[in-house]
Amino acid sequence: MSRNTLIIAGLAVVVIIVLFAGFGGVDDEGSSPEEPAAETSE
Repeated sequence: MSRNTLIIAGLAVVVIIVLFAGFGGVDDEGSSPEEPAAETSE
């Protein structure tokens, strides 16, 4: 069960990252390019 939980959690994280990078990335790319840069700096 531990492996299944890790796999599910990993897939969920990947999906969330893809959604943020796909939707938010395109939007912030022209609106505020400094916003994602600040988060990456952390």
